[in-house]
Amino acid sequence: MRVLVVDDDFTSRNILTAMLHDLGTVEVAVTGTEAMDAIAHSFNSTDPYRLICLDLKLPGRSGQDVLHFIRSAERMRGLQHPVPVFIITGDHSRGSVIGTAKEGSNGYLVKPFDLEHLEHLLQRCGLREISQ
Repeated sequence: MRVLVVDDDFTSRNILTAMLHDLGTVEVAVTGTEAMDAIAHSFNSTDPYRLICLDLKLPGRSGQDVLHFIRSAERMRGLQHPVPVFIITGDHSRGSVIGTAKEGSNGYLVKPFDLEHLEHLLQRCGLREISQ
């Protein structure tokens, strides 16, 4: 499975990449523009991203711009199963979280990352089996 982590913060990017490494191939993008290019390429590949973790505050295009791009591209292609997108944020205010949920995110991860919360999100999206 391919996963994309989009974050301009080196430390956050590496921590999240390490937390997700057992899912498959984890790729990274540092800017919103890099992310949009990688995602566009993924849509045209035989092995698209199955999870995208997306920081809101990025150089170039914002995380919200990228999320809008993802959901618009999925609608244009008539995809029945949108890729899960987890928002990465240092801002867990109600307005920030509600805004990204309306745009179509599947959850959010607040920095510093909580492995238990990440596991819950992965289970909820069917990317990890629920252990008994």
